[in-house]
Amino acid sequence: MIAKMPWLLSCKPSKTVLPKFQFFHSKGASTSDIVNLVSKNPRVLYLSLKNQIVPTYELFFRFLQSDKEIFALWNYNANLLCDRSVQNNFTMLIENGVSDSNIKRLLREQSRIFKTRDMLKSVKELKDLRFNP
Repeated sequence: MIAKMPWLLSCKPSKTVLPKFQFFHSKGASTSDIVNLVSKNPRVLYLSLKNQIVPTYELFFRFLQSDKEIFALWNYNANLLCDRSVQNNFTMLIENGVSDSNIKRLLREQSRIFKTRDMLKSVKELKDLRFNP
């Protein structure tokens, strides 16, 4: 962990790391869920709780409605929490009329698609072909 995130040695854990662990725990994550998440993507510790983790969690909760399912998904694909394009893609899909149920299905079946950098291009192509988002 230190090799990947040497800044951890100079941070104040009670201000930087502990609040994130407390947030995850308050949402029902077990200690092993948190360890798995951080082990798979230590960058989680670098993210802003207020500006990245909480808004991303709330966005996922809107569609999945389950703390347990969110942590299972994040443990399967930890980058979903860290990648800024994920939030942008959610927003873009919502703005283009994609239903919550379709977004939920994508999350459950093809979650990696949310990390796509050119999702807007794909949506525009589908609209040009007269598909309903």
